[in-house]
Amino acid sequence: MACTESFIRFIEDQTASLQEVRLRKMFGEYGIYYKDKMVGYVCDDRLLLKPTERGKRYMKEVTTAQPYPGAKEYLFIQEVDNREYVCEIIKETYAELPDKKR
Repeated sequence: MACTESFIRFIEDQTASLQEVRLRKMFGEYGIYYKDKMVGYVCDDRLLLKPTERGKRYMKEVTTAQPYPGAKEYLFIQEVDNREYVCEIIKETYAELPDKKR
């Protein structure tokens, strides 16, 4: 099942204070980028972030899910209604990811 437009708009609204967040359509779903680094996916109306230690420490309860069958596990962010939480966990995830290769 693909993401609904309303959920994509909701995630864009929740991350609006992070002016450098972009969602890019990929194979019917979306990649979520912060400062040009891919930090996760928005798939099947779920926010999934790359599994980092900083992201795990920030979560109250660590839950994982696959963005698509056969993929590795990502952090499943269930508290998408909490705008501050969503923005902070994106920043925490970003901080641990390696720089883009040139």
